[in-house]
Amino acid sequence: MREQCIRKVNPRLPVRRRWREGKAVAQKRMFSLQVVDTDRFTDMPPSAQSLYFHLGMHGDDDGFVSSPKKIQRSVGCNDDDMRLLAEKGFIIPFDSGVVAITDWKINNLLKRDRYTETIYQDEKASLCLKNNGKYALGTEVEPERNQTGTMMEPQYSIEEDSIDKNNQSKQSEKPAGKLRDVDFEKFWSVYPKKVGKSSAKKAFSRVKEPVETLLTAIERQKCSVQWSKEDGQYIPNPATWLNQGRWEDELTAASSQNPYPEDVELVDDGNGGLIWRMKG
Repeated sequence: MREQCIRKVNPRLPVRRRWREGKAVAQKRMFSLQVVDTDRFTDMPPSAQSLYFHLGMHGDDDGFVSSPKKIQRSVGCNDDDMRLLAEKGFIIPFDSGVVAITDWKINNLLKRDRYTETIYQDEKASLCLKNNGKYALGTEVEPERNQTGTMMEPQYSIEEDSIDKNNQSKQSEKPAGKLRDVDFEKFWSVYPKKVGKSSAKKAFSRVKEPVETLLTAIERQKCSVQWSKEDGQYIPNPATWLNQGRWEDELTAASSQNPYPEDVELVDDGNGGLIWRMKG
């Protein structure tokens, strides 16, 4: 458990940008617990874990890292650490020397008006985005997501600009009701208290927030004292949680311990969540 519940700040505040290869690159990067809080990740030596965080901090807006060897040397890691990340599927190396962060789309959310496309178009064209949100070499594509909100939206997917525009048009033709049903099933699969599904579905149909906002809030609240104590006795019924807009609750985190490398820290991402950032 770790601190994930913090006060919200004005999401309209401008985000400072850094520049690389003549392109503006965001200074903030996120790391999802779905990736870094797994046995597959924590079983790696601390040096490999640290290298993953540093590579993630230096990725462009599509998750491509231009100088992984330079970063490896600067943080005191070795070739074995880089090789282990590739073998475990956390990065995808290319002959050009560039690497892609496999779970980039799971880790990072970015407003469309802040997105800058990668300059590594050849490498990008060789990748696809799988249904689970991971990059892979091949041609499998991800169905278009239903985005109706304005707070946070997924970064441009690999196929949005170059791979499969026809797939997008087919997805956009789907009836809104069917897309909403899909979103509800995503919500139901994540919400920890499985009671009153019919009532929850009716309540969900009245919610205007995008499903990504709800999923993010659920993952954050799962780590709270209120939801963790006494085997989840105080978790609201899903219909109640939806009807009362409880995704906006700011609950007390169960723990503030940070088990990750000392040279990164949790900071406010400007949208009511947390990101990992290099100190200094």
